[in-house]
Amino acid sequence: LEFRRVLFRSQVDPGSEDPESESFARWSMRSTLEKTLTPNTTFASKLFYQPVWNAASDYVLTMVSSVSTKVLENVSLALEHEYLRDAIPPPGVGPDDQKFSVLLTMAF
Repeated sequence: LEFRRVLFRSQVDPGSEDPESESFARWSMRSTLEKTLTPNTTFASKLFYQPVWNAASDYVLTMVSSVSTKVLENVSLALEHEYLRDAIPPPGVGPDDQKFSVLLTMAF
């Protein structure tokens, strides 16, 4: 399990036209978990949390979970789920996004 914290990571606010609020600072926290379920199967999960430094209710959250298994010695198959949440999304956009992926990986 890994935990990182970066203070005052500066970003440009793409939704703002006010020159006074073109940049803001976010906390940046990440945790990573990787677990071997069997010799050929691995579960991994990453959580990335970025609240605005002076407004904890304004945050961006990303969580990626996957299960990977070896099919052959140099071929792996993975199922991945990515969840994105923007606590204060731009107008007309929902706060939640999800993506499901099937990945085929070849190692050389």
